[in-house]
Amino acid sequence: MKTTFHSRRLEVILRRMLTLNLLLPVLLATLLTGLAAGALAARALEMRQQVLLRYLEERVTLELGLIQQGVLAVARTGGGDEALNLFHAAAPRVDVLYRLDGRGQLVAIQPPEWQRYVGMDFSNQVFAGQEGEWEKVSISTPATSPLTGKRVVYLTTPLADGGRLAAEVSLETLRQWLVESVKQNDELRGVSLFDASGALLAYSGEVLAMDGGSGLQRRGSTWVLVETGRLANGWVMRTAANVSGGWVGFVPALVGLLLFVPWLCIWLILRFGRQVSQLVLRPLKLLNERTAQIARGDFSRWVSFDTVVSSFQEVAELAASFQRMQQEVQQRQAALQVSEARFREMADLLPDMVFELDAMRRIRYANRAAVALLGEQETGNHQLFDRLLEPDELRGLQEIFRQAAAGKLPHHSVMRFRRPDGSTFPGEMAVSAQRGADGNLLGFRGVVRDITERLSFEETLRRSYQLFTEGPVVVFRVQGGKERRLEYVSPNVSQYGYSPHDFTGQEDFFRQVIHPEDREQVAEKMRKQLEGKERFFDQEYRLVRADGAVRWVYDFTSISRDSSGQATHIDWYLLDITERKLAEERINTQLRQMAALQLVDASISANADLKITLDLLNAQLLELLEVDAVMVLRYNPKTQLLEGVTGRGLGSLNPADVRLRMGESYAGRAARQRRVITLTMPDGQLARGFKMAQLAAEHFVSYAALPLMAKDQVMGVLEIFSRAPLTFEPAWMDFLEMMAAQAAIAIDNANLLEDLQRSNEELREAYEATIRGLSRALELRDKETEGHSQRVSDLTVRLARKAGVEEEAIEFIRIGALLHDIGKLGVPDTILHKEGQLTEAEWEIMRRHPELARQMLATIEYLRPALVIPQYHHERWDGSGYPYGLVGEDIPLAARVFAVVDVWDALSFDRPYRSAWPMEKVIEYLVNEAGRQFDPRLVALFLEVLVEEAEANLEGQAKSEPKA
Repeated sequence: MKTTFHSRRLEVILRRMLTLNLLLPVLLATLLTGLAAGALAARALEMRQQVLLRYLEERVTLELGLIQQGVLAVARTGGGDEALNLFHAAAPRVDVLYRLDGRGQLVAIQPPEWQRYVGMDFSNQVFAGQEGEWEKVSISTPATSPLTGKRVVYLTTPLADGGRLAAEVSLETLRQWLVESVKQNDELRGVSLFDASGALLAYSGEVLAMDGGSGLQRRGSTWVLVETGRLANGWVMRTAANVSGGWVGFVPALVGLLLFVPWLCIWLILRFGRQVSQLVLRPLKLLNERTAQIARGDFSRWVSFDTVVSSFQEVAELAASFQRMQQEVQQRQAALQVSEARFREMADLLPDMVFELDAMRRIRYANRAAVALLGEQETGNHQLFDRLLEPDELRGLQEIFRQAAAGKLPHHSVMRFRRPDGSTFPGEMAVSAQRGADGNLLGFRGVVRDITERLSFEETLRRSYQLFTEGPVVVFRVQGGKERRLEYVSPNVSQYGYSPHDFTGQEDFFRQVIHPEDREQVAEKMRKQLEGKERFFDQEYRLVRADGAVRWVYDFTSISRDSSGQATHIDWYLLDITERKLAEERINTQLRQMAALQLVDASISANADLKITLDLLNAQLLELLEVDAVMVLRYNPKTQLLEGVTGRGLGSLNPADVRLRMGESYAGRAARQRRVITLTMPDGQLARGFKMAQLAAEHFVSYAALPLMAKDQVMGVLEIFSRAPLTFEPAWMDFLEMMAAQAAIAIDNANLLEDLQRSNEELREAYEATIRGLSRALELRDKETEGHSQRVSDLTVRLARKAGVEEEAIEFIRIGALLHDIGKLGVPDTILHKEGQLTEAEWEIMRRHPELARQMLATIEYLRPALVIPQYHHERWDGSGYPYGLVGEDIPLAARVFAVVDVWDALSFDRPYRSAWPMEKVIEYLVNEAGRQFDPRLVALFLEVLVEEAEANLEGQAKSEPKA
């Protein structure tokens, strides 16, 4: 409110009253003057309290603004560790900085002492659920810190990736800062700070309730409640002023004046003009002008109080108080300038370009990032901002400033900016108008962010999404609860002949797609996992494509749960693993074939009866080759006939009744020509080539005859019969030929017992070739260096002998070393060949491969003694290994031996992902890990083996060099 002081009018009134009424009028006038002066002093005191409180308000706004700007600056950088470190170092009033991902899990935190909480779920905290807008910082109501247990407030803002950034400021910090600020102003008795909801945030001195009245009675004095307008964030600051203090100095003077007025009336009249002007009117006018100036918040010019010191004591003291307040305001303005300089320094630390323009869009201020990117010439003072943009962007720029001048919220627009070298870059710009107290436009403030990398990232993200939607992994999302409604199916489900709408538009459609034999198993596992507390599980089952084809899939399922453990969403990811399954079936078939070979070999080695051995061979052929009949004919050198020994599936034909001359029937021709005969003919035609009429009634359509050769001599013929057409694939024929070789060996063993040892050696070579083939296949699948398995096998054998392992166990140690990673056949290719770090769930699958190796090899009697290395080679001496966590000598010796050799070879040779280490570094690593990862005794023995090998190499080189 504007106050006009009429000094001349008051002088005339006082002269008239003193002249007409003399004593009583003078007394009354004196009394009124004293009351007016006391009231004005009380008013001035109250306004002083309000000015001081407004100063505190500006400090609170500035401090919070700095923290908010810092939070936004960190959020724009994505909340990286470096940005968190810089901001925490520059903002001492911020106790803790949190960065959460979209699920509410803690990703990063400052200061470092709280790093142990990274990865924990903070989704139930106040700042995790606090709503907010992009590029806006919201302030929470008081809450309890989950780390320190203190009462705190949070300044939070969302991140571009869906997470949140939160700055924690304790109420104790606010209170200490408020106490320090109040101590600088001893005239303030107590100050209280409240948030928008009325909750007490901080106080200094006495606490004032939010619902207090305008007049407070305290200790017999009259107090006035003083408060600021609500801060930008809705906070309110209050204090109380003792207005009775303004009257204390006036009461004695007023009483004395009233006692001596009768004697001084005449003198007062004579001296009235000068005294009123000098002692009352002029000081009051100056005080009134200063009060009005302070009330308006105008500190641009100062009123001099030099003439007031000769006035009444009370007025002079009040003037002195105004003089001190004037000096303090000057000091605080200087402090504000320091704060502004600090703010500008923080602005220079931001990677974004910060501008301040006048109303004509000339640059008044540009931060360091703007100068570095656009050049000092382009961003100098009074340069037109329009020159920074491409000409075709000017129309859009004018519209942005027009909207800002109209008072609309800052709008983020993407425009192209020009560098001094002529190149351009895309920048995201936000502009807001700056207005004065009278509402006139003063200029604009703006922020420009170079989004070149962001656009590149978005393009990469778009391509990644395209790969995701067109890749091999199909994603399903189901809503939790009883209904379990299917919410999303990725478009690449089309690889199975279906569309996403087929699943979302039809209830229980996914269950219908699962193979009928697997439906109950899949549903039961899902039910058990939902009833439990696990978040991840996987399984393998079959799906039926739209065209009826059956495909195997790997299903990795993730269950999102709320705080009570109830499932909110279920996500599962399907990967077609049909090819892997087929490969596993082929491997399993090879393993079964190996087992069959071993079984027949065992029968031969035991010198069993020839008929028993061949009958066992026939049974294995029927089972593994899935044919209908088999018969073995033995060549009798004496009669020069092929005589039936044993057979299965031949109906009424007794193999013992079969007698064929060389060249007679299909079997005779195979024996004479010493070649394999394979035939597939329509029903009836094949039977015409058989001598035995009983075979015609069996309706065979496919046939194979293999001459049984031993030592380049015909031992007999193996015949295969099938009622279904056979394709005679190479792998199928290879096994058949191996079994034929077994049969030939069995017959030869029966004929020539002395050649049994040689025959067994050939058989073992077949085993060795198969094992080495499997070992090489494992190297190719796991991208191991060529020869890795053979090298570690040889070194393992040498170290095992050095460690005192008995000789009969050495062979199985060698085989175990060759097959040490056979369990990885059961690990999905997406995990085995993944580039980068594996997730915890993927590691869980990877750590299963030793157990998978046990399951694969335990069923094969011949390979069972070789299980030790594949099953235990990832155990560590200190117990930190897997899968069983064995410690020290609880780990089998063979596995401990292999662990040392495997690491040596892995570090000594190049790998796709790194180069080989120098030998000295590898040896140093083995020595350092002795007692932790490796058996110390075995490390020492292994170093002896290396020394012996080096000495042998040097000796061999010396022998090979020619003598002088």
